[in-house]
Amino acid sequence: MKYNSRNMLWGQSLSFMGDYCILPALLIMSTYYENKWMTSGVVIARSLPLIIQPFVGHFIDRMDKIKIMVITDIIRAILFSILLVIPLGENPILFISILFLSYFAGIFFNPSRLATMSLLGEDIKIVNILFARYTCVFITVGALLGVLFVYIGNIKLSILLNVITFLISAFFLYNIKIPKTKNRIESITSRELFKGFSHIVNNKYIFNAIYTMFLMALMWGIIYSWFPIIGSKLDEDIGTFLITIAIGIGGLFGSIIVSKIGFNSKKGIILFSLFSIGSLLFFILSPNFLVGFLTAIIFFASMEYGEVIAKVNVQENAESIYQGRIFSVSESIIGISISMGSILINIFTTKIVSIMVVILVLFYLVNSIIIYREKIINE
Repeated sequence: MKYNSRNMLWGQSLSFMGDYCILPALLIMSTYYENKWMTSGVVIARSLPLIIQPFVGHFIDRMDKIKIMVITDIIRAILFSILLVIPLGENPILFISILFLSYFAGIFFNPSRLATMSLLGEDIKIVNILFARYTCVFITVGALLGVLFVYIGNIKLSILLNVITFLISAFFLYNIKIPKTKNRIESITSRELFKGFSHIVNNKYIFNAIYTMFLMALMWGIIYSWFPIIGSKLDEDIGTFLITIAIGIGGLFGSIIVSKIGFNSKKGIILFSLFSIGSLLFFILSPNFLVGFLTAIIFFASMEYGEVIAKVNVQENAESIYQGRIFSVSESIIGISISMGSILINIFTTKIVSIMVVILVLFYLVNSIIIYREKIINE
């Protein structure tokens, strides 16, 4: 890989290690407030800023993307540093506010990163494949480090690691040297913003892909909120970190499943539906930690598969000039849906939430099979 690609890969891989060390740590820290809504507050603070994602792209196009990423990483490092001095279980409003501001800054980072990757001068497919593999490995390493921090009795070391990885990421990104290019900037209008919505509504393939993302995000919100509960069946702190390892392991299996089953198949649609809803139900009803951990691996494997096929369906059925707007809209939907899932699991009983999710999955299954058959007939 070239110099710029290596800087991007290592910086972001290490950043992911911090992200998935801090995620379970924040969920655990929320339990110190002895209020179930604090756990949902962490999930909502992490996902709600995504709502304004469609409005960010135009701003990013006007700016130096490397500078945006570097500044964003530094801001997030400073914000998370404040959490180091907040006593556990105190100042709940400050705790949630810092998280919200940090993740709000993050909405400028990801679009800048995705746009920069296409300018690295390498095969974008190879870069993305390597990025996915390294991500799975570093997610697992981050969670294991979290287990170590809990074992030695200092969960706030997870926050410190996150701060350090933000600064390391900023260093690597600062060293990326990409020639400046002049982009033709068009004025933003409400009509341009809603073109993404229009393409989703008027194209059944794209609609089904975005619905898949909505469905997965809703289930993510539910399962994230349940992490501390399942973790407590082993050890409230260590157990939550160990559950997070399932994200990395499951994601790795999911990427393998995609290559085995393919992107668009009736078998894949059925298996995704069965395993996603089945693993979610088994997870929230787990009698012990081992069942919860194993079902979490199955859940995140199915989520990885669903995410890949959903993105490919958008890429295959939308013109490239509209894909950015479509994916921006999908990011907003994902943010709302994760928050919604976290809220639902606190408002309603697990039985009612389970019935809701089953109905939504059945709609996906029926709609996907109908679309699949129509596509086969047309071909």
